[in-house]
Amino acid sequence: MQETPGITAELEKVRDYLAEEGYRPSVKKEDILLDYRGWRVIVGNDQDDTDYFYVLIPYFWEIESDSERAMALEAASEVTGRFKVAKVWLTSDRTNVSAMTGAFSKTPEAFCEVVGRHISIATASVEAFRSRMIEMRSATPPPAEAGP
Repeated sequence: MQETPGITAELEKVRDYLAEEGYRPSVKKEDILLDYRGWRVIVGNDQDDTDYFYVLIPYFWEIESDSERAMALEAASEVTGRFKVAKVWLTSDRTNVSAMTGAFSKTPEAFCEVVGRHISIATASVEAFRSRMIEMRSATPPPAEAGP
């Protein structure tokens, strides 16, 4: 494929590999975008440290209340502890949840060998978080109604 402005040469190789594997990637700014199992996935690398690659699923859960925020913190901690390379966290404004995997790889070809696994782990961590949130929501009694 031809060179794409905005992404590194290393990331171009990953994009080409993903296309060969049938993922149908596109490029936006400095990242590769693709849809996988219903999730918008970003594959990227650090422009200043091109040995570092990541798979990110941003803003997959919106937090609507303080009680949900507490549950989200607990679920994120549990899921992050359960998956080897996945991180699930609340965004800095604490209104959304994102997930990612990351890896150092000396060559883009070496990352290509595991990128599919990273995509699967990132989406599995999102699904585990969602399941845990649904479980915790169903275990939480609704707020009491105010009396007359």
